[in-house]
Amino acid sequence: MSTRVAIVTGGSRGIGRRSAERLAADGMAVVIAYAADTAEADAAVVDITTAGGQAVAARADVADEAAVTALFDTAERQFGGVDVVVNAAGTMTLAPVADLALDAMDRMHRTNIRGTFVVDQQANKPSPAWPHNRRSNASVHPTTSPRSSHSWPARADGSTDRSSAPMVPSSDPLPDSPPDARRHEHDLTPHNRTNRKQTTP
Repeated sequence: MSTRVAIVTGGSRGIGRRSAERLAADGMAVVIAYAADTAEADAAVVDITTAGGQAVAARADVADEAAVTALFDTAERQFGGVDVVVNAAGTMTLAPVADLALDAMDRMHRTNIRGTFVVDQQANKPSPAWPHNRRSNASVHPTTSPRSSHSWPARADGSTDRSSAPMVPSSDPLPDSPPDARRHEHDLTPHNRTNRKQTTP
């Protein structure tokens, strides 16, 4: 069976990086999508490859449709397809309602809401190579636990730095696809493996 492939947005640090490392340790090839910090993304790739995994970094604004399309194209070009999408990109500015600048609210909405939708929309679009199949049938949305007592260091612009985010303990392993996607999993030959999960009505 060919290697399964995951795209991890926000994969250069924090929860995204831990998710990418876990998926790579489980045998997946990982595309680390990052917004701006090339050094952090490259370091994440080095850590994964040094440990024997497969990873590449790809810069992408998750709220930009063209950039996300190029991100999926990179995954298909480098590894032959996409099996899992992890949405870990996010930003948060903490401030009292009366003091929160609208441009900060716009940035959060653009990344956290629009960005998640754009990535999921691309995962559900037909593959350019195999138009009868989606690019990916699996998507994971990691969240932080409301029970966490971890406090986020503040950056100079008022946003929070989640690079030190702890992973939320869980009794279950990180899934590589939801149960409904696994039911439709098929072994395909390398020349048509971009969508190893068949689309269902």
